[in-house]
Amino acid sequence: MGVQTERISGSPPPGEREISVWTLPTDIMAAADGPRLSAVLDEGERARANAFRLEDDRLSYCLAHGLLRRALSTLSPGIPPSAWRFERGPHGKPHIAGPIETDLAFSLSHTRGLVAIALARGLALGVDVEADSRDVNGVEIATRFFSRDEANALRALPAETCPRAFLALWTLKEAIVKASGRGLTQDLSSFTVELDRPPRIASHDASLADASRWRLWHARTGRHHLALAALDADPEHWTIVHRRLAGWDSPVH
Repeated sequence: MGVQTERISGSPPPGEREISVWTLPTDIMAAADGPRLSAVLDEGERARANAFRLEDDRLSYCLAHGLLRRALSTLSPGIPPSAWRFERGPHGKPHIAGPIETDLAFSLSHTRGLVAIALARGLALGVDVEADSRDVNGVEIATRFFSRDEANALRALPAETCPRAFLALWTLKEAIVKASGRGLTQDLSSFTVELDRPPRIASHDASLADASRWRLWHARTGRHHLALAALDADPEHWTIVHRRLAGWDSPVH
């Protein structure tokens, strides 16, 4: 199966100056594929996958973690996908613990219909995906959890565009807190994202690194919102490459 590749910006040489984002639809898999997917996972990952009540959620988890392992092995030839070990930091952010020392950083996300991973060397990364839903009350959620400026910006939008703007903000903010390493301990109202082209952090408190050090990217892929946050990824020296995989057996490169 094929791969659609999109270079978002810049043209530095590949490798250390590339942020790779892979997305893979989950509807290409079936319940019968579960054992094949889980075979590359470790015991802890298999236990967490089996804890999902719904089969779709279980497959999405296995796809995301299996894809991460395949991508890591592509960038580190000779190491099988099943060999990678992971540990979690103080706030739950995972990092590579073996079998080799590496500066590869990663983030992953999965939702109904799509999984995504991001990989780069020497950067703090966060990626998030969410399904496009017109039923969400974005203004109400933003009023409760986002900054005042973000809630006011959503409130000023026409009703037909507000849900998509909210989901763009939501995925970007989730990507930022993942990259920051603080996860759920990061107050979503402590910083403001503006949906410029490209999006940017307009203001924040002392809990985040300086706004100029962040690089944000958002896209819609099919019926999903996809967001990436990277710390210290100067756009003059780093490029984002989005690879849309058509199936599990698509080449990961």
